[in-house]
Amino acid sequence: MSSRQLKKQLVFSILMVNFLLVAIFFTVFSWFTLQDQNTVGNFYVNIQSPNVIEASIETFAIGTVVKNGSEKTFFLALDDNNEPIPLDYLPTYDDREILLTEYKPYLALNLRFKITSENANVAISAATFKNFQSTAENFISNCTQFILVSYSDPTQPLTPLSEPISFVSIDGENVYKEKSIEIMHDSFSDQNISLWFILEYNKSAIEYIHSHFDGPIVEVITYENDIRLEITDL
Repeated sequence: MSSRQLKKQLVFSILMVNFLLVAIFFTVFSWFTLQDQNTVGNFYVNIQSPNVIEASIETFAIGTVVKNGSEKTFFLALDDNNEPIPLDYLPTYDDREILLTEYKPYLALNLRFKITSENANVAISAATFKNFQSTAENFISNCTQFILVSYSDPTQPLTPLSEPISFVSIDGENVYKEKSIEIMHDSFSDQNISLWFILEYNKSAIEYIHSHFDGPIVEVITYENDIRLEITDL
């Protein structure tokens, strides 16, 4: 091989390395310039059933998620006394699992209420007044979904009992949003009811928001909690 050919190969190799570095840079840049910061705070619970009183809801961190294909099992993050760790925000969306964060990008919701009758048929719904949008100041209903899960004690797994239920559905470039979604219904005979849900990112919705972001590149997209839970009779 002549010296001229060697020089050409060397130049080509340098150009390829530079191209790869630029591609990697812009991939990482685009990933870290559109971060998602969700402030959940306290959920508002609207009781519309005469058979229900004293409803409240608390939110807790998820420490571990075990994935088996498309199935997930969740474990609460626990303190030194094996008590669930309260958390009032949904950790940053991280579908590629490249961020080192203390908690997983899910949130456990514990809804508790009292039944005044011996047998009550009630439905739990999530509702919002907000429309779908792809802006920096956004709303949690646009990027999340609910999963009903089983619960026995803090150390045991939270196992899904339902498919994810979301306000938003994406069909290509079409976005559909419902203002109210039923997340469970049942007949209760116990006086004290405790239900557990997982709040997780709706992957198709949040990736639509990222790809159709309306505005200049920013470091954080903020999602305010616009969701209220409603307890009604069936």
